[in-house]
Amino acid sequence: MQVRVAEESRARALADELDRRWRGRRTGDQTDATILGVHLASAPQVWPPTVVVEFTMSGRRGTWSVATPSRFLDRGPISDAADWFAQIAWEAFPEMQATGYVPNGMRFAG
Repeated sequence: MQVRVAEESRARALADELDRRWRGRRTGDQTDATILGVHLASAPQVWPPTVVVEFTMSGRRGTWSVATPSRFLDRGPISDAADWFAQIAWEAFPEMQATGYVPNGMRFAG
């Protein structure tokens, strides 16, 4: 369930922190996925937010719309939420490359 929060900046701060931290980084040694950027997809006052991750993998561009569960985000600073995101992404990309499973919200261009 999404709720409106008084701090419009919290959702935007999360997207900005994710972008700052992960833009240009590879998701691990076992995959060639590289994160091109992260931006806020939901309205800034909606919590928990939805972010879009732009990436390349195996020479293909893609996007991944990720709805962030509030149970991971409501308990601490934005930096903790960014750490949680890394765990999810760093597991999803290698799993996708190894098994062909494509997570919900992930799309490839063309």
